[in-house]
Amino acid sequence: MTKLKSTLIIGGILLLSLPVLMSCSSAGNQGEIKPPINVLVITADDLGLQLSSYGDSTISTPNLDRLAVSGIKFNNAYVTQASCSSSRSSILTGTYPHFNGQIGLAHRGFSMNRTLPNIASSLKQAGYKTGVIGKLHVEPKEQFPFDLDRSDQVHETRDVELVSEWVDEFITSSPDSSFFLYLNYFDPHTPLIRNIKGHPEQEVISEEVQAFAFQGVYDPGELERIADYYNCVKRLDEGIGLLMRKLEELDVLDNTLIVFVGDHGPPFSRGKAASYEYSVRIPFLVKYPEGMETIKESDELVSTIDIYPTILDALGIETPMEVQGQSLEPLVYGESNKVRNYLFTEYNFHTHFIDNYYPRRTVRDQRYKLIYNLPSGDFDNEDLYIDKDSAYYYSRGDKYEGTWVREVFDRLASPSKLELYDLDNDPFEKVNLIEKESLQSKKEELFEALQEWMEDTNDPFIDHQVMLGKRDSVRQFGKFYN
Repeated sequence: MTKLKSTLIIGGILLLSLPVLMSCSSAGNQGEIKPPINVLVITADDLGLQLSSYGDSTISTPNLDRLAVSGIKFNNAYVTQASCSSSRSSILTGTYPHFNGQIGLAHRGFSMNRTLPNIASSLKQAGYKTGVIGKLHVEPKEQFPFDLDRSDQVHETRDVELVSEWVDEFITSSPDSSFFLYLNYFDPHTPLIRNIKGHPEQEVISEEVQAFAFQGVYDPGELERIADYYNCVKRLDEGIGLLMRKLEELDVLDNTLIVFVGDHGPPFSRGKAASYEYSVRIPFLVKYPEGMETIKESDELVSTIDIYPTILDALGIETPMEVQGQSLEPLVYGESNKVRNYLFTEYNFHTHFIDNYYPRRTVRDQRYKLIYNLPSGDFDNEDLYIDKDSAYYYSRGDKYEGTWVREVFDRLASPSKLELYDLDNDPFEKVNLIEKESLQSKKEELFEALQEWMEDTNDPFIDHQVMLGKRDSVRQFGKFYN
């Protein structure tokens, strides 16, 4: 199997340094790649599956589509939690939020365990020049050793031409060094700004969009908001096009390992800050350096906690024992067709206020998904207007009475303890099958797997009183204190 190794012996001491290609692929083809091998991890803020390569026909996203075609497209990829900081903590450390401590937004007082290794520290130790552009959004920030730190320039990353210039400056500043760049676009996060400096080149209007299939809300105000979301996605896509051309111009595209993901679903009710498919399922594209023989597409269940161990494995760097994700290398090279039997996600806090606290845990296999609403029966979910989305308000209208739209938004506000969905036949999770007699054994199987995962990962909320106590603490002080 083709691997990227990074070893250098100096004075009898084994050191991690610039990666070089060591062997041929399992297919027997030689891969000729000149060092250094670079690593580029790209995130898009609040981007779900709204790309044409993932079947969304509302707009065309040709640049991300080209990245998908030139690399690997994972069709069943998930974040660990549909909240920015929590999701990013998992990308960077390969651990679940309830384990690493980043259970809510960093700028709202939540932070990670200081002792955990992370992708920046591992690659810095391996001799890489490291950089971050845009949102880091995890704490403590000093745990991430970046040589270039533009993490305070979050909103500026909407200027996609400026981002391309920053990438140029970072790469050319040390042309002989291998680099790790963590590049974070703010689009398509709120506020949903229609156009910035001529991007997108052609705007989307509300008459050209449909209601999101996971919401079903056709009110004019919601359609206008959806149109502006797609304008942000189009600007992001144009930015990716500029970025790829810049990498090619700098002659680093062919020897760079590129990972592209959304950090969770869109900023709409039943999307962000929930646990439904369009909350946690995201685009996940990986482009290996030229000459590497990899698969082109996979339907296997993968998670963003797998990014860190996969990159380390690809570079021949030992994965820290704390990492809970799995290397996708055996899948990437066709040595295995399965990574896991069950995939898990969670939700804890978003902001630090009590109405953002509604812990959930989920598990899915290849077909069925179980959601465990920990507070059900004790208190309702009050986080119904994520980022000022009005879909829940519109769902109260008379025209939705007796429809699935009213039903799913009622369920969002006051869910049963368990929800069970057949994702093959109900991808938008409209019908809760938890009471269906023929699925009781499946419910028990999934719940047992979920409980085992919570135990194995030291989830504090496996104790119901701990979950309730956290809410009481927030109620007492008005907000969460770490």
